[in-house]
Amino acid sequence: MYASPHIKLEEWQKGQYSDIDIFEDQLRTWLFEQARAISPNQHSGPAILALISPYFEVIYSYLQGRSSKGSETTFLRKGLEAVFPDVDAIARQTYVKEIRHGFAHEAMFQRVVLHRTLPGQPTFGMINGVLVLDPWWILDKGEAHFDNYVKDCAAMTRR
Repeated sequence: MYASPHIKLEEWQKGQYSDIDIFEDQLRTWLFEQARAISPNQHSGPAILALISPYFEVIYSYLQGRSSKGSETTFLRKGLEAVFPDVDAIARQTYVKEIRHGFAHEAMFQRVVLHRTLPGQPTFGMINGVLVLDPWWILDKGEAHFDNYVKDCAAMTRR
């Protein structure tokens, strides 16, 4: 039996691995590694967003030290703010509407354009009421945030 993809339950229960190890193994394996595995495909942008969008909700939950249950949309919006503080609030709110509520529930985008490093286009922003995203950039930034969060947590537990 496993507590996470690579850590046996008994190893964790014996203290060989910490809660942050479990957190890291689960999110790295289930979200980021899966997104990386499909990222070479030119049409993987929607799937990348579907895989990594839960990270933004969960990271805010961890930052707050409480469950997002009942406040999922708020936690997603606040998580996006934590990971992408320089992105316009309207773009972040539109991400919540279009990606979480649109694509996740209807498998369709209404006012979203996806691209991969298209010159002159925002990586995460609005143009004429349309959300413009580079899912590969969002994956890079989200994973970098995750790596830093795990590193900071590990450093705090060593003190």
